[in-house]
Amino acid sequence: MHGIILSANKIYYMILAVIGVPVNLLAIMILSRGNCGLSSCTTCYLVAMAASDLIVLISEVILRQINAYYFPLSFLDITPVCSIIYVSSTAATSCSVWFTVTFSFDRFVTICCQKLKTKYCTKRNAVVVLSTTCTVMSLNGIDGDDGETGRVGLASRAGPPPGQDGLSLAGPQGNSFPGLSVCSVTASSSGTQSHSPLLLLPPIVMVTVS
Repeated sequence: MHGIILSANKIYYMILAVIGVPVNLLAIMILSRGNCGLSSCTTCYLVAMAASDLIVLISEVILRQINAYYFPLSFLDITPVCSIIYVSSTAATSCSVWFTVTFSFDRFVTICCQKLKTKYCTKRNAVVVLSTTCTVMSLNGIDGDDGETGRVGLASRAGPPPGQDGLSLAGPQGNSFPGLSVCSVTASSSGTQSHSPLLLLPPIVMVTVS
């Protein structure tokens, strides 16, 4: 059962990347031309949302999930690279959500507040709102990397090493590869460790250069 779920995840993430990346790139290119009959304010929000979604696809789907499934223990698992990917993924995910919220508020003002519309719904205000949101979410992503994540490599979800039952990957500080230090990290929010053969995202592998 665990192997079926892993195979389904591998296919799902690959399809998501193959479709999502070109679609978001195409959306950014079309919207950036400014010939869509939309206001400059609306265009700014839509381009920002497409760009944040694209970064989420690249950092989370491609560099984390697909890399972990198809290229376990690659150079992307080295600590500095891993930290950058983690911060980028966290910040882009938060930006994607809050860009949608700010755009929804802009549409609310446009429809329901005609007097405020002329002052608020401008390209300048849109740029200020998007820039502020992006800055705050980026700082939040950096703050979320509390040191533990900075030392954590990307997940190796291709399955357990030979001879193991899939409940864990390797013991703490287990040195299974030359030049690499590998250990499983499955700490929950309460600080306890847990393993489950039915998790959609199996245990994370920490990789640091020794």
